[in-house]
Amino acid sequence: MIKTDAVLDFENLTSNYAKRRAFIIQDIRHEFNSLIEGILRMHKDSIDWVLSSLISREPEYGLLFNRCCNLELIKWSIENNANLKKIILYDRTLYKIVRARYASNQKIDIECRWSIKSSSVYFYFRNLCRSVSIISMILIAKIISKQNKIKSTSRPLTLVTTHILKDSKQEYSKEKYIDRYYPDLFNYLDDSIAKNLVFVPGFPGGLRNYTALFKKLKASNINFLLKSDILHISDYFYVFFHAAKPIFRKVPSVYFKGVDISKFLRSELISFSSDYKIIDTLLNHRFAFRLSNSGLNVPLLVDWYENQLPSKGIMLGFNTYMSNTRTIGYHGIIDSAALRLNLHPTTFDRKYLLTPKEIFVTGSAMVKHMKEFDKNIDISIGPSFRYNYLWDIEKTSSRSMIILVSLPILVRESIIILKLLHSVLKLIDTHHSCKFLVKHHPTHTESNIKHMSFLNDERVKYVDGAFSEYIASTDLLISGASTTCIEAMSLGISVAIHGSESEIINNSIPDSIPKNLYNIIKSKHELLRLIEELLHHNSVVYNNTYIKEQYFRKVDKISVLALFKG
Repeated sequence: MIKTDAVLDFENLTSNYAKRRAFIIQDIRHEFNSLIEGILRMHKDSIDWVLSSLISREPEYGLLFNRCCNLELIKWSIENNANLKKIILYDRTLYKIVRARYASNQKIDIECRWSIKSSSVYFYFRNLCRSVSIISMILIAKIISKQNKIKSTSRPLTLVTTHILKDSKQEYSKEKYIDRYYPDLFNYLDDSIAKNLVFVPGFPGGLRNYTALFKKLKASNINFLLKSDILHISDYFYVFFHAAKPIFRKVPSVYFKGVDISKFLRSELISFSSDYKIIDTLLNHRFAFRLSNSGLNVPLLVDWYENQLPSKGIMLGFNTYMSNTRTIGYHGIIDSAALRLNLHPTTFDRKYLLTPKEIFVTGSAMVKHMKEFDKNIDISIGPSFRYNYLWDIEKTSSRSMIILVSLPILVRESIIILKLLHSVLKLIDTHHSCKFLVKHHPTHTESNIKHMSFLNDERVKYVDGAFSEYIASTDLLISGASTTCIEAMSLGISVAIHGSESEIINNSIPDSIPKNLYNIIKSKHELLRLIEELLHHNSVVYNNTYIKEQYFRKVDKISVLALFKG
């Protein structure tokens, strides 16, 4: 037995428990995949299970992976920590499992701090209201906006999935449209390919004015195919019916490392069965079915691929109903998958038709990472559309030291970084010439971040726009789980990654990049020390060409042709 901290509080992990949890997250990856495969095998003929949040393996979306990690930490602590006196939980389902298993242990007090807003029933009805609202507005937009011109064509089409973010100020014309995922694509396409290319957009971010947006897209000289124009009204009833089915199924006993976790499965199915991501996933599957009967000729589908549920839905649909279509998953981002293990497809993903026939990554160094769970997937090197600016940008300098704070997508992590910045600002000598630029994630708005932040300092400026507009003049980038870290590193810019309570396990930098090329910051004093070193020009110098060559294949007509022609 060892002796460590007496209280295990899941909202305030001590460094000892955080390190252990970080180890567990890495240690259980393969066993967790086996658990998911077992669930799939039991329900392989039920689309409502195959496309459920349980199968997604998305820790930032579903609950199962994090719950299994927390359960393992509790087991380890009870069995190995002789000093443990109290466990504080905030998950009622986890509390029930732990209480039942360790009720006889009178030496440890197990407390649950729970509110109604964290209950499965609350999540179900909240998600249901949101999903019904979004679908209702989409159907209204479908009726009001004119019919899509794509439906009447007979030429072979290349479908390219993309996302149009909420509050996007994008203009939808060939001259001015810059797709977030495939920027400047039309500049590299032959006319024979460009005229047959059709964007199939998704709309993450929640409610918006779909009617106005649909009218803009249909009036564009770019080809957009809206899924709502292919789907029938009956498909929406079909999807809501199948989304709800798992709630009424009996959940069999399922064990993970010797513990019955069927309560986890039941709780998650109730919480997420009405979530819009599930609805969208099932609609993607149904879209492929309707497309197969539409008369449209679709020899190629290029899907923006992060192996999330919506991609699983569209791939299952195409592999089932349009098996002759060449399907490509374009993995156009850099991420280590340290926590987001769903990014790396598994053998059972492929076995159950949830993956594309081919996957393209942005650089040769990413091939090994993508094959972590499936050595036999077909992977090629494609153009790094989103990062091509790295080959053209030149580092600039200014009188002041520019520190760019690039906030990640997770709101909680963004708040932690802003609090760290607030603490450091109090310590930095005002005589130092430092300017802090705070850039919010594209899925957030500037007002959201200002609302979360209590920064009131003339040295801080909130900025909007593309990351590439600010990185050239940056001396230090501060971020978290964001691909902006490796972008900055490829330009030779110092990078500080905030080490969160999970010991930066959500670090997006692949582990094939040496850790001495970036800084892990766990306190305000460490960040202050780094800033002072940079002010005195003691920063680390490294070869950034290696990173660009290995992770960001330059976009040219040859690399683009490989993606769209094969």
